Amino acid sequence: MVIGVLAALLLSFSRSAWLATALVLPPLLCWLALRRRDLRRSLALAMGGAMLLLLAGAILFAGQLSVRLNPSSTPTETRSINERGALIAVALQTIADHPLVGVGAGNFPLVVEAVNAPAFPQPVHNVLLLLAAELGILGGALWFWLWVAPAMALDERLRQTDPWPVVLAGAWLALGIIALWDDYPWGLEPGRLLGVSLLAATSKALAAPSLETGAGTTQG
Repeated sequence: MVIGVLAALLLSFSRSAWLATALVLPPLLCWLALRRRDLRRSLALAMGGAMLLLLAGAILFAGQLSVRLNPSSTPTETRSINERGALIAVALQTIADHPLVGVGAGNFPLVVEAVNAPAFPQPVHNVLLLLAAELGILGGALWFWLWVAPAMALDERLRQTDPWPVVLAGAWLALGIIALWDDYPWGLEPGRLLGVSLLAATSKALAAPSLETGAGTTQG
């Protein structure tokens, strides 16, 4: 599974997904290795295979990866970064102008067009800013709370051995990190479906009684 995830990340060339994985996956793996002694061998084999796959992918796609990691290397990447900066500026100004009710759901691209921003009319690539601009500051605050609340509820679960609450909360946290750089977790129907499904699964796992597995799962 880990190998499949890393292969998908490599082929997606998504910088936001890379960042989310780098921030969330290592702590999750360390927690699993600490709490689930029976999984240590499997985790070690999976991570070893994943590292070999990443090395092979980095060699095969060295040129493409270099472009993604150095945005100023091509006019296309430079334009993309500049447009994102312009959209963020429009979002911040929109929030300042309409802090309570925003400009209405789905109307942010119209604002971009109306102010003649140096960017194609589209949602800002930051869900927090997008919701605050379209629905008001309370809309952005609600998204932020939904994003961090599962992680705040993990305190007791981190001392147990049932992996699902921690793994699902980590996945939800990763999606929120991606949403700081891309709007598709909210702006596209598949992204909304993924977000709602993941949040529901996380909520159910956190609310369920702990499933202590007994022998072979003692602390390392």
